[in-house]
Amino acid sequence: MMRFKKSLVTFAVLSALALSGCGVDTDDEDNPTGSGSGSSTTTTDIPYASIETAKFVTEPASGATTFTVTVTLSENATSPITLDYEVTAVSASGSDFVANSDTLEIPVGAKTANISYVVNGDDLDEDDETINIKISNASGANIRSDFDTSLITIRDEDDSSSASFTTNRANVAEGSGAYKVTVQLSTKTERNVSIPFVVSGLATAGQDYTLNTASPLSVIAGTDTVDIDLTILSDTLPEGGESIVLTLQSPTNAELGADNELTLIIPGDIGLNDTGVVTFYDGVNFLNALPQSSFPGQDAEFGADAEGTNVSYDGPAGFSFEKLDSAGNTIPSSSSSFVCVRDNKTGLVWEVKQDTQALPSVSGDALRDHIDTFDYYTDYPYRDSHANWRASNYQYYWFNDESTTNGGAEGSQGTVFPKSGYPIDTICSFPHENEMNYISSANKCNTELYVEAMNDLAICGYKDWRLPEIGEITSIQNYRSSGAELGEEDYFPNTVSGEYITATPSADGTGAAWCMDTSVGQVKLCNKQVPNHIRAVRGGSL
Repeated sequence: MMRFKKSLVTFAVLSALALSGCGVDTDDEDNPTGSGSGSSTTTTDIPYASIETAKFVTEPASGATTFTVTVTLSENATSPITLDYEVTAVSASGSDFVANSDTLEIPVGAKTANISYVVNGDDLDEDDETINIKISNASGANIRSDFDTSLITIRDEDDSSSASFTTNRANVAEGSGAYKVTVQLSTKTERNVSIPFVVSGLATAGQDYTLNTASPLSVIAGTDTVDIDLTILSDTLPEGGESIVLTLQSPTNAELGADNELTLIIPGDIGLNDTGVVTFYDGVNFLNALPQSSFPGQDAEFGADAEGTNVSYDGPAGFSFEKLDSAGNTIPSSSSSFVCVRDNKTGLVWEVKQDTQALPSVSGDALRDHIDTFDYYTDYPYRDSHANWRASNYQYYWFNDESTTNGGAEGSQGTVFPKSGYPIDTICSFPHENEMNYISSANKCNTELYVEAMNDLAICGYKDWRLPEIGEITSIQNYRSSGAELGEEDYFPNTVSGEYITATPSADGTGAAWCMDTSVGQVKLCNKQVPNHIRAVRGGSL
């Protein structure tokens, strides 16, 4: 037993000496330093490079913003390191970011470096989008497996788009024809939007109106409006007011806005406007506010104007008008930029004349020579005269070559403008050849060409303009003896004093047509061979 214990002790001591190197002679010629490393060369490890695998950024509201993603080494670089990178789309479109490729350099001593990339802002409602930044072809480093690509998520900063009507109530006259209802997206979107809708109300489809737009509505990506087209029909039934109720339902790729129901009111049968007279005659003057027992039964006691002199936003006394923009949309009564006016009592739509413009004082060859002295782009004095071709001071010859409606004489065509492309004379003008709305056939100052130009250019979105009948133009004349009330809206600015000729020919004299003198409202005959003022109208005839 003692011999066995002694052997164990001896073995343990020898093992300890061997592990510690003590007492071991390592006469190794390849290890002159005696360090026991087994080699004279110091090994340097190659660092590993990795890129952030995921990052979230928010697109800018506008313009472009530069962001960065970090490449990290496992240890500081002991020599310059380069690696290639490429920025590519995953779900983003090419307009949302700048795709590029380049080489990243990491200098000696650095452990990180940034790759820059550019994100572009827009005003579209869109899904969050993604791009990839991939590193490759490293020199002086290895790329760590599964850490060679960064997925960048670009969060959309635009509000979600919602669909609504631009108003929740509108009046439309029976028999007034084409009518557009606009549906507006609050924000443009990169997605096509589908908006279902339903129609209800007291009006009868096919009898009171026709629906020309099928459900659902489609709003093309990148746009923000779509129209529902209706035709408001006339009938012979004596009836009260009716309604068309349009209701939007939940859209696809958008939300449902607050104003999702629109009620179109069709008043009772179309009637005539009253005269506008709201004061009374007392034997001396016409400006009394109260009825006079000595002169009973006066105009101001009866009809729509009997409400008195209270100023109304939609017109004086019993008149009711709406202002329309260039596309036929109803705009606020306080707006100063309107192109047409709708009469809510009659359903007629009237053009609004433009400001007075300068016209040349010579015609024929003298006018052509006069025009040739100017350069259109530098000193031509009539550019505004062409642009504002519906100016209030312009006049036109009465011309109608339809034998069934011209009363036996077609009137006068007027003379051809002396210089082609410069449609101007001493009494009227049309758009110049350098303007987008130039009409080559508009080469004379007559009523037929004027109405054709109104329809060719779809003034206020309509293409059924015409010259009014005498009963129609008198329906908008205010025959009051007093001036405008304080705060009263002027629905027919730029109305000059003078004769406005109509489409109604004289039954007795074939060379005359009925006109109205706006200064006093007098109806009289005007010569077809003499130029007069005109105001175009569209909609059902009274």
